[in-house]
Amino acid sequence: MRVRPDAVPGPGPLLAGRLRWTGWVVVVSLGLLAAACTSTGPVARGVEPPFPSPLEGPGVPEAPPAVRQAVAEGWNALRTSGTDAALAASRRAGRHPLAVLLAHQAAYMDGATGLTGPLEALTGDHPGWASAWITLSFAAEREGDTELAARAAERAATLWDDPRWTARAARLRDAWAAPLVEQARMALENGDPESALAALGRLEEAGIRDEAIMELEVRALIAAGRDTEAKALLRQLPRTPERTALAASLAEKDGNWVEALRLYSALPETWPGRNRNLARVKLRWRLGNLPPSVREAFESPELDRARMATILVALVPEIEAANDRAVPVMTDVVGIPEQREVLAVVRAGIMEPLGWDSNFHPERVVSPESAAEIIGRLASFLGRPLPPPCGSTATPDCLGFEAPVSGAMVRKAIWAILFPEEAHGDDGNP
Repeated sequence: MRVRPDAVPGPGPLLAGRLRWTGWVVVVSLGLLAAACTSTGPVARGVEPPFPSPLEGPGVPEAPPAVRQAVAEGWNALRTSGTDAALAASRRAGRHPLAVLLAHQAAYMDGATGLTGPLEALTGDHPGWASAWITLSFAAEREGDTELAARAAERAATLWDDPRWTARAARLRDAWAAPLVEQARMALENGDPESALAALGRLEEAGIRDEAIMELEVRALIAAGRDTEAKALLRQLPRTPERTALAASLAEKDGNWVEALRLYSALPETWPGRNRNLARVKLRWRLGNLPPSVREAFESPELDRARMATILVALVPEIEAANDRAVPVMTDVVGIPEQREVLAVVRAGIMEPLGWDSNFHPERVVSPESAAEIIGRLASFLGRPLPPPCGSTATPDCLGFEAPVSGAMVRKAIWAILFPEEAHGDDGNP
C-alpha cells in the first residue's frame, strides 16, 4: 500500500537538521506525500523492520503511558499486520515525537523515499535518541546518501553500544570513508597535501578518525609544512615504527639532533633508511658544532687547498681513520691551522702534494678541474658513485664546478655523494 498523508500524526516543533520545518502539516503532508510518490515498493507483511522500535534503546523521549501504549501497539502492528494498522496506532498517539518516528518507520517499510529531511529534523530535536538516528541511517542508505548514512550510524553506535549498530556503523563508515581515504592518499602522492587534508577533514567532521586516517593526516600536514599540527596529532597515536620515523623526521627538521638520533636509533635495524638517516643526523649534529675556522671554509666564496681539505674532513670524518699511504714531508703545512686535515686527505689519497718540491701549497686556489678531480677521488675512497656531470643545463643533483670554486659548491657535491637520494632538498649546509 501507499502511505496516506492524512493518516500521519504531527511531530510538534522540529528545530534542527538540514531542513527547518515550520509546521507539522507542511512536514508530514508534503514530506510523506513526496515520499509516497517516490516509493520503491512496499515491503511484504511479516518482514521484520531493520531498525528498532521508537521505544527501544537510549534517549527515548518521555511520554504519557497512553502514548507509549499506542506506539507499542503500532510497532507490533508494523511487524505483523502492515503499515495501515501502524499508522492508525500512531494517530492515536497524537503529535508526540514517538508517533512521528513510528509514522516515518511505517513509510520506510512501505517503500517510501524522501524521509531523510524529516528524520534529520527529528534527530536535531532529540540528539540522544538512538532509534531515530538508526532509522535516519537506513533512510539515507536507501536514498544513496552514503555520507549521511555513515554519520547517522556512527552517532547511533556512539549512543547505543550494541553489536547490531556498531557493526552497521563500521560497514557504512568503511563504505563512505574508503573512497575519501584513497582520494587523500592519491592527492598526497601527487604532491597536493591541501587537497588530501580537505578530504580527511570531511571524515573528521563526521567523527570518523581511526589510527590509519590520523597517520595519513600527519603525513599530509608534514607535506603542507604544518609541522606543529603534525607533531600534536602524532602525539595522540600509539607509537609504531612508521610513526617513530615520522617523529624522528620532525625532530630533524627542528634541528633537535639528540631527539632525532634517539628516535632513529629506536627503529628496527632492518628498517629502510635507518642507518642512512642516523649517519645524516650524526653528521648534522657534528656540523652544528663546527669551530669558526671550519665554518669559514664552508662559507668561503673562493676555496684554497687548505680550506678544501678542511671541508672534506668535516663532511667525511672517516678520512682521518685512513692509513693507506705514507705522507711525504710537506714543510709548507707545518704549523698551519689546517695541518691535521691536510695530512688526513693526503694520507687517504684524496688530495696530492704539488710540484717538484712535493709541498702541498695550501694557499693555492682550487680550480674547477682540480675540484672535480678531488671529488672523484673522494667518491672512489667511499665506494660511492659520482653524481652525473652537468651538461649544458645544470640540474640540482649534477656534478659541476665553475670558477671561482666556493665552499658551497664543494659542500653540495660531497653531500650528493653521501646522500644521493636527498641531493635535491639538502646540501649539507650547517
